[in-house]
Amino acid sequence: AFRLFLEAFRIPGESQIIERFIDAFSRHYHDCIKDETDNPYASVDTDSIFQLAYSTLMLNTDRYSSKVKDKMTLEAFIKNTRGALAKDCPLSDEDLKGIFNEIAIREIRLETDFVEHPLP
Repeated sequence: AFRLFLEAFRIPGESQIIERFIDAFSRHYHDCIKDETDNPYASVDTDSIFQLAYSTLMLNTDRYSSKVKDKMTLEAFIKNTRGALAKDCPLSDEDLKGIFNEIAIREIRLETDFVEHPLP
């Protein structure tokens, strides 16, 4: 869901704006899954979704920015992300490994070079 969200538009580079976008995504995603009784992640709180999304975005930036010389390892990603998540968050290290591998295989990026501005 986060990949689809970020492939639709370009987020400006200011950290406060990025946080607002991720916060909006987290709240909406939480609202979409919270009542799914068959979803093991339905109990994940909004803050943990925010932390996971932010961590994923940072991993994507780290992996694909030419300015970053020492790339984040899987172990560092898991440690950093695990430390930011709520203690009762049901995401396993295998889930985090899957996210890491997904980003390592394919960058999250805008799927088109043409971005139509929504305002006149």
